[in-house]
Amino acid sequence: MRKSLFLIVFILSAHVYLKAQPYLDLLNVQNTVGPNFNFFNNTNRLVHCNTSLNLPIKLNKEGSKLLLFSPFFEKWEVNTISNTNNIFKSAASRFQLNSFGMPIGYLTKLNTKWKLITVFVPRTSLGKDNLDNTIPSLKFNQFGGYALSTYEYKKTMKFKFGLYFNKEYGRKLILPLAGIDWKINEKNLLFGVLPDKIIYEHKVSKAFYYGVIFESLSSSYKSYDTNHFVRVDDNRLGAYTDLYPLKHFVIRVEVGHTILRRIKTDLMEIPIQDGFYCKIQANFRIRF
Repeated sequence: MRKSLFLIVFILSAHVYLKAQPYLDLLNVQNTVGPNFNFFNNTNRLVHCNTSLNLPIKLNKEGSKLLLFSPFFEKWEVNTISNTNNIFKSAASRFQLNSFGMPIGYLTKLNTKWKLITVFVPRTSLGKDNLDNTIPSLKFNQFGGYALSTYEYKKTMKFKFGLYFNKEYGRKLILPLAGIDWKINEKNLLFGVLPDKIIYEHKVSKAFYYGVIFESLSSSYKSYDTNHFVRVDDNRLGAYTDLYPLKHFVIRVEVGHTILRRIKTDLMEIPIQDGFYCKIQANFRIRF
């Protein structure tokens, strides 16, 4: 009984939070491998792991006000043919980048047409060399956030506008945000916010979906023992399939190609090329 009540509270909260979007991932675990294929040398390789939670909490009976906690942990393992001694003192070509964040958001319904969500994102982003066992600090050293408003043009189409800010290493990043939630018909959906992510989804059955996704990732990481930093920019365009072996459990397989991938430091550009990637993802998901 308690488990059922817990799930119902999440469903009601998530329904207000997403509305036209097709689902909410309460738990997301993913692993992406991006080899840099070369017939003579296949040492360039990226592995990206990410785990995140989305925990919406109703603040009033109507559900028009929500508090959202979205903690996450991500890790990059970078193996290149370049020498990175200037950044990681003992590393030659292999290093790891870790990030832990605790986004806290507040969503409110302004009127029948407009909603607003504001999110504060404290995070710690650090790098270490040779994949040693150094434990990353949990002291937050980056702070950012965003504000995103949603306008309901009609029941099947909503537009989103906002602004993103983050104080990264070596720069202050300010980006405009634009998004859409469009229920094209009963089988097809288009939703997302750029430049972060946009998804086209086609429903085959309750247990099987497929689609196309564009995702843009950009983060900077400070070295543990120096004042230097590394920045990763990875843009991905791919096709995916979602399989539901259970009602709320989904397995996603995604393959695609990167666009304008870059890894650079404050001292040098690390030679990593665009290439194919493969992502395996598991989610605890509630669909609407």
